[in-house]
Amino acid sequence: CIVGAGLSGAIMAERYASVLGKTSVVMDVRTHIGGNCYDFREPLSGIMMNLYGAHLFHTNLDRVYNYITKWQDKAPWRRYDHEVVGWLNKKLLPIPVNINTVNGLFDSSIQTSEEMDEWLKSVQIPCKGDKCKNAEEMAKSRVGKDLFDMVFNTYTKKQWDKEPKELD
Repeated sequence: CIVGAGLSGAIMAERYASVLGKTSVVMDVRTHIGGNCYDFREPLSGIMMNLYGAHLFHTNLDRVYNYITKWQDKAPWRRYDHEVVGWLNKKLLPIPVNINTVNGLFDSSIQTSEEMDEWLKSVQIPCKGDKCKNAEEMAKSRVGKDLFDMVFNTYTKKQWDKEPKELD
């Protein structure tokens, strides 16, 4: 017996049947399979809808990709490249912050994670004493003043409706 017909329960049932040749009973409190990945056709328009929001699947593993695309003919996957960007300093740049964000904001030419680490060390502002007093000090100790001011300060205010100095 498998409790839950979401992604994990459905995979367990499939593996139990395919690998071991056994049957199982799958139970779920919901009236559909798929858990939060459940899709349905909206009856009036015929449009495929996501009942619980969009599903984004990420993997770099060939064996995982090969497994989930086994049933491509019955339930095709649509490729979607998810990229989160934001307007920073009058430029559309990647969020969360990465090497490309820093290069775009500071006209840098950082190429490797080692170069990024060096850049970060050059701008970090250590907390006074042995401990940071608040989120602003913590952020500046990691990304420096300029990057904090351009990205994290306004994001924190928007996300939490508090100034970074107010958060510990």
